[in-house]
Amino acid sequence: RDEHPKVADFGLAKLVDENSLSVAGDVAGTYFYMSPEQVATKRAGIDHRTDIFSLGVVLYEMLTLVRPFEGDTTEQVAQKILWEEAPNPTTIRSRVPRDLAVICLKAMEKDPGRRYQTMADLAADLRRHLANEPILAKPSGVTVRLRKWVRRNPTKSAAAGIGAGALVVISLLFAQNLEKSRDLEGSNAALKEEKEATAAALLTAQKALNDLQVKTEEVKRQVYSASIHAAGAAVQVGNTSEAHRRLNDCPEELRGWEWRHLDLACDLSLQTLEGHDGNVNSVAWNPAGTRIVSGSYDNTLRIWDAATGTSLQTLEGHEGNVNSVAWNPAGTRIVSGSRDHTLRIWDAATGASLQTLEGHDGVTSVAWNPAGTRIVSGSLDHTLRIWDAATGTSLQTLEGHEGRVTSVAWNPAGTRIVSGSLDHTLRIWDAATGTSLQTLEGHEGRVTSVAWNPAGTRIASGSFDKTLRIWDTATGTSLQTLEGHEGEVASVAWNPAGTRIASGSDDKTLRIWESRLEDAIPFWRAASLRDELHRWIDPLFDEHILIEPVLAALHADRSHSEVLRQGAIRLAESRLDPSASDLNGVAWDLVDPDREEKNTDIALALRMTRVAIELVPQDSALRDTHAWALFANGLFDEALVESAKALELADEADKDEYQGYLDRMRAMVKEARSDPPTSDLPGDDR
Repeated sequence: RDEHPKVADFGLAKLVDENSLSVAGDVAGTYFYMSPEQVATKRAGIDHRTDIFSLGVVLYEMLTLVRPFEGDTTEQVAQKILWEEAPNPTTIRSRVPRDLAVICLKAMEKDPGRRYQTMADLAADLRRHLANEPILAKPSGVTVRLRKWVRRNPTKSAAAGIGAGALVVISLLFAQNLEKSRDLEGSNAALKEEKEATAAALLTAQKALNDLQVKTEEVKRQVYSASIHAAGAAVQVGNTSEAHRRLNDCPEELRGWEWRHLDLACDLSLQTLEGHDGNVNSVAWNPAGTRIVSGSYDNTLRIWDAATGTSLQTLEGHEGNVNSVAWNPAGTRIVSGSRDHTLRIWDAATGASLQTLEGHDGVTSVAWNPAGTRIVSGSLDHTLRIWDAATGTSLQTLEGHEGRVTSVAWNPAGTRIVSGSLDHTLRIWDAATGTSLQTLEGHEGRVTSVAWNPAGTRIASGSFDKTLRIWDTATGTSLQTLEGHEGEVASVAWNPAGTRIASGSDDKTLRIWESRLEDAIPFWRAASLRDELHRWIDPLFDEHILIEPVLAALHADRSHSEVLRQGAIRLAESRLDPSASDLNGVAWDLVDPDREEKNTDIALALRMTRVAIELVPQDSALRDTHAWALFANGLFDEALVESAKALELADEADKDEYQGYLDRMRAMVKEARSDPPTSDLPGDDR
């Protein structure tokens, strides 16, 4: 921008066997144009006169069209720069003016003291030459030329046999070696200083990096804490969708017992059924509402007791994943569809395989009509088919979905069919004509399962987006989104009374949910039950921290019904004991002397730190948090002892920091004892 061009060596580019460019990891610069002191890496002795030498080389090359120092390798070039004089330009190009050659060679003197001392001096001599005025530079004298000749021809000078000449040569060589030794000592000293400076810079950089990592971890923990608080607030107002979103934002490596506590609080299901070894793809209630059948990726069907969640029977025979199951209206038969391209009809009492139906390229879903005379199936070929249940004959093919049909269901009147597809939609069909009547959209993932309620007014659907949705069949409106499964919801089914929904998921479980059909708000009773259980067991965890004493307290408590007590035990068993670091993090937020909110549960913090110290007694950070918990609870003498213990256990590098903690606590204890108390709790806002 200042209209002055700049010349730069773009160095550190590397071409194989190309000596005219700088080499990465080598001395910075281009060897052909380096001064002797630069080649010798005498850093302490390099000044602006090295650039005068380099400019002299450029002038030499312009005058003669060759470089003054050539070689096949950088080592050869370096040796010539150090020890050989450049040929007089006039011997290469006779037309080169004598004065210009003298100027060029003076700029290229190996001794910086014999060169032009400034660029201005060089420029002045060039201007004199152009103006035909006498230049100030003089050719080398006899003594100088002799010294240069000796340096270039050591063998000839030694053979001359002239005593005086030999003496002069020896003296000059001695002086030169002495100078080189001094230069080498200076170079070594400079190199040592450079190494020490580099080591110090690296140490500073590493410390800065460590500080940055610590700050990054602190920011992550603060974000985690904010997400936990937001999730807790969402749970309090019953907004499980927002709570799930906040919990999913938490980094997995920071998720502690408090995360698992809230995650459980978001689960409003009444019961979890476990037993399958693979994803649960399909579920169905029997007509009496007493049994549930499920199909799984483990190629089996299971029959469950709906009241107790007990697995009663396992049906085996399919050679592929069982994608769909359904009961006949009498509750005596079960039909299943599989990735082995078959449907099977089973005896519900004995579990025997009665019939195998073939025809689809890949069956994904099947359902009986209410009269028990028809079966509808969905397929990988994007179609639905209606079959004669007695003969196994295909009666009709329904087309319209743009993806695989994953699930099908009849309405209670047998006049409508609903289907779900990988195209993220549900469709309602006229069962008599096969006409597509309505398309329901809203899921953010593939629709994996559909089911009508017994009144025919609602449809439940499950999706890859891990949610269930309830739809109004008259308007096609999505009434509510239900969350709780940890995996994709693969199947949903209403019980015959229309009061509960069963769902199967890729998390290998079945869940039973309760629903109020009159306003399409599900899970209200389950939510009340879960809240009651939390009100019972949460104070126990706050008191005992670890699961074993909590379970012991639950078993000993006879003030609640056996059903409620067993539910509380199952809920408690689903938790994991918090780690010492989990406890430390939560407790520190409660007793940090710089915390904004002083009215925190300092008694809970003290219980947590005591448990953490028992788990890891030699951890200085835990000891320090425990000291502040003791201080917050008014146990000043114990707090000072514990702070001193933290200082004793701290690493040497952290001693000063922990000494600062102890000094601060001593001052705060002194202040607390000298001031009249305004509250029973030292952690309050006084």
